[in-house]
Amino acid sequence: DAMLARTGCAVRIFDPATPQSDHPLAPAVMPVALGRSDGVEMLRWWAQSSPTLTPTRTLMSLMREMGDKKIDILKVDIEGGEYALAGQVWPPVGQLVME
Repeated sequence: DAMLARTGCAVRIFDPATPQSDHPLAPAVMPVALGRSDGVEMLRWWAQSSPTLTPTRTLMSLMREMGDKKIDILKVDIEGGEYALAGQVWPPVGQLVME
């Protein structure tokens, strides 16, 4: 919290699988997944899990909603779903990290 206050960074976390109350940055967690469109998709939350109907949003629509113009660091860990994001329009991103 002190580092966020000192740097003025905005942290955005999109994770449909983690209960908000369990996350150390709970106020920043939105229970949605990055997806091909705004809506719902059948997604696997983990490699061994069954597909689950999951609310999804595009990165651009989330940025518009929050008033963000750019991303300094974007970390993406979406269990094989990275390819679904490849054809989307991306905002300016300073650094991209994919797991």
